[in-house]
Parts: sequence; structure tokens; C-alpha cells
Amino acid sequence: MRFRAVVVVLTRLLSFLLVAQSQNTGAASGSVDVLGVKLGATLDQAMAAVKAGNPALVIDVHDSFVVFPGKQVQVHRGFIAHTPRGKNPSYYFGADGAYDVVGVQIAFPPGPQVVEMVSRYVGFANNAPVAKANLLEALRMKYGPETAMDGPNPYWVFDGSGKIIRTKLTPDQMNCMTMVQFNRLDIRDGGGLGAAGAQWDQANEITTNLNSSTLYTTNSAKCLPYTIVKAELALNTPDLAGGFMVTALSPGIAHNGMAATNAAIRGEIDKLAQQQKDAASKRGPGKL
Repeated sequence: MRFRAVVVVLTRLLSFLLVAQSQNTGAASGSVDVLGVKLGATLDQAMAAVKAGNPALVIDVHDSFVVFPGKQVQVHRGFIAHTPRGKNPSYYFGADGAYDVVGVQIAFPPGPQVVEMVSRYVGFANNAPVAKANLLEALRMKYGPETAMDGPNPYWVFDGSGKIIRTKLTPDQMNCMTMVQFNRLDIRDGGGLGAAGAQWDQANEITTNLNSSTLYTTNSAKCLPYTIVKAELALNTPDLAGGFMVTALSPGIAHNGMAATNAAIRGEIDKLAQQQKDAASKRGPGKL
């Protein structure tokens, strides 16, 4: 009976997580997913995956701007899919306390606008926590044996061939882990960036400079081949979890996308400067 109960719990958790390909080698980096949302997917593909994974979720698309000299272009930056808001519109969770939220961020143009990061938070119903051991087992069945543990939280680093790195991480690889910020997209409640209609980070001359964000730095340039997945267990007690968060990130998509955006903005700035210089060279000083 005890074995059957464990199987039932794991099956329930895997319905949340969507089992991946192999427990021994892990998922290939191009097919690592969170609720079916794969890194490198288009916005439409990501929304379709969420709807397939949990049709009850409400999707709020969030926009931003790419700022060029004299103009700004409105673009999609991602979306948050969430349990329908309750009586208090500032929160997602329902009467039983359970809720499910997915945050997806896509790269700025002019490079491909594809998923660079996806996070998901699942809160279990009040008075219905899940054993930490069962949750960890379900995560390992999806992503494979973890690269390492950070306290109670596992993380996975996939190399360029899609294999999980199981050896001790190098200092550069450890720095790659700092790119993954669990609540970057404000997905745990309905406020902040999660508020309907909220504008996300803007791409301009300053914000797209190297080292202006954690996704585009001298360190992230060393992380291009990797795919990173981190899980965070919301523990009520050392052994019981009231929820969990999973974040998957492609440093390559994030870094290269921001580099392309910065190059486009810089190109327009240089073009305008040259036009002004050319125009100035044709003007006389007037009567002296």
C-alpha cells in the first residue's frame, strides 16, 4: 500500500512537471522544457505549449520598447500565464490556496525573438503539502540526475551536446549559475511585472550595454554553450513543500540576443552621428 501511495504522488507531480526524455542522460539542451515551453521556441509556440499543458491558465502578454534615436519600437517581451485571479486582483491563488504561474521571456529583436528564459511556480493547496523527497524524485525523473545541490534545491547544467555535467563545476560554470534569478519575472503574485499590462524592461543605449544586466556580461559570454535549470522548493518544514519553482535559461540566446540589440541601437546612433557630421561639413560659417 505504501508503494502504491508513493506511485500516486509521483504521478501527480509528474503531471505538473511533464516527464522529459531520459533519467540517465537528461534532456538535450534544445528540448529542455518547463510545462512544455522549450528554450528557443517562438512566442506563439510557447503560448500553445502552455495552453496544452494547462488550458485553465490565463495568458497576459507583456510588451516593451526598443529605443532608437528619435523613435521607439514597441515589441513583445514575453508573457505570464496564471491561474485566474480571485476576488483580490493582486493575487493569483484561489480559495484553496493553489495556483500555477508560468513566466516566459523572449529575446529583443532584431535577432530571433525566441524564448531565452522560462519560469514556473506551482503552489499546492492549503493543508496539502508534498513530501520533499517526492518532489525531488519527480524533478529528477524529468531533468535527470542533478549537477549539484544548493541546500535543498537541485540544479542542472547541460553542456553544448545536451548532456548533464556531473563533474565539479569550474569557476566560470559556477558564474553561469548566477544568471538564473528565480523571481526575475515576478510570477509569484499578480503585482509588479505580473500586473496585467505591465511594461517590461526597456532596450536602449544604456540598458543593452555589456554588464548592464545579468544576462549580458563578460561572464555570460563564457556561458554560451550551456543550458541551466534550477529548482527551488518552497519548504514549509524540512520535509514538506508547499510549492516549487523551476527556471530554465539559455545563456546563449540571452547573451547573443542582447548583443544583437545593442549593435542595432549603436548602429542607428552612429548613423545619425555620421549624418550630422556630413551635414555640418557642408555648412559654411556665414559672414564673418
